[in-house]
Amino acid sequence: MNNPVINGRYRILQQIGVGGFGLTYLAEDLQLQTRPRVVVKHLRPMIADGEALELAGRLFQQEAEILYRLGGHPNIPSLIAHFKERGEFFLVQEFIEGHTLDRELAAGKKFNQKEIVQLLGQVLEILSFVHSQKVIHRDVKPANLIRRSSDGNIFLIDFGAVKQVSAVPRADGQTGSATVAIGSHGYMSREQMAGNPNFSSDLYALGLVAIEALTGTKPLDLARAAPTGEYAWAQKVQLSPELERYISKLVRQDFRQRFYSAVEALAALNQIAANIGFFNRQLLEPQMMVVPPIVNPPVPQPSPAAAPQFIPPTLIVPAQNPSALHAPPAPPLAPPKKSSGAKWIVGGIAAFLVFIGFLFIAGKILNLRWHRDDPADTDPNRISRVERSTNPPGTPYSLYAEALKQAQEAAELERRATTRFEWEQIANKYKRALALLATIDKSSPDYEPAQQKLDQFKQKSDLANQKLQQLAN
Repeated sequence: MNNPVINGRYRILQQIGVGGFGLTYLAEDLQLQTRPRVVVKHLRPMIADGEALELAGRLFQQEAEILYRLGGHPNIPSLIAHFKERGEFFLVQEFIEGHTLDRELAAGKKFNQKEIVQLLGQVLEILSFVHSQKVIHRDVKPANLIRRSSDGNIFLIDFGAVKQVSAVPRADGQTGSATVAIGSHGYMSREQMAGNPNFSSDLYALGLVAIEALTGTKPLDLARAAPTGEYAWAQKVQLSPELERYISKLVRQDFRQRFYSAVEALAALNQIAANIGFFNRQLLEPQMMVVPPIVNPPVPQPSPAAAPQFIPPTLIVPAQNPSALHAPPAPPLAPPKKSSGAKWIVGGIAAFLVFIGFLFIAGKILNLRWHRDDPADTDPNRISRVERSTNPPGTPYSLYAEALKQAQEAAELERRATTRFEWEQIANKYKRALALLATIDKSSPDYEPAQQKLDQFKQKSDLANQKLQQLAN
């Protein structure tokens, strides 16, 4: 760029990416004392005629509004600013210190079964939120998944602002304009290539990412079975039969044979994880346990006619046995002896107490989750599974109440915070609160009060981040 400072605020440090949408730079924010690093995307449509530029402007504004909402999720970079300067479009986003997944794969890394379950779980959590906003990412691939250096958590990036305006080849060798995001060749499903992506198109791409991470083979190089055209990949790796079938379902050519939504896919993954011995940590905190009811409550099935609602993908249990993730089933009790009904009752009570004790111990022992562990035994940069599982059975989950709870906890921490770690917790609690408020549907009675809280929490979040940046230096 000719001018190293744009918008009078962001100094360009170096170019870090290039693509069909334009250029990506690493920059520093000159208006903040600590000069934090940010990512600046310089968006330049490949078609320069007036009509395309006008369309680009509308799409730019639309995508910026979407990114503001999505950036409230702990594992999606926040959008800091968007503006137009000298007729060109710019997005400024949070900088995530880490590396993209394609760098890991290029170095020859192959994921094992546990690692692929963790990767799928993290990305499906993010996609559950994205899809709840009625947004299809359309470009899930290793280059758009960043592993943060500090804790190994996965971030989803590049939501395709203004990539919807692009030059595409025609049969006559000329080029024409397309008004849908094209995505990346090899990771696109049939319906996406036809210009009709749906939520399962993102799941298809994620499944191909998983296969590439397991086998080291890029999607375009995968063999296909005749005559179905389905991918033939499983012979290259050793997986449990359940997980193999699960990944194969993600990448079915016919989208009707895939999971309908990320929420449904995550539920199935949780069940598989339990069956093969992988558990999410913190699912079994004793003080938050609820003894499973005798009668299993019905689990609503997804309706193809409606967009998936945001069901927090934090504690999803198998439909056929809601207690399966809480603990392995207790051994069957021996039949009571005919000699004494009272002894049978006492024995039953004793067995029940033993079972409760087992759950308590299990809650202390289990240490696995989708996200990697950190030294403090907490992950302040995501929405806690335990926080989202404290409602009594049958009580609707309240996004608004949870957002207020996060903000209240942040305010309590502020009164005594002195360390950088404490301020990081505060900043992330406000960020979680914002993410929760942003998911509330307009039809909800909580929508209006949520809108009133958004600005308040945003200001508090910004102040907490400024304090965190000061302590970092």
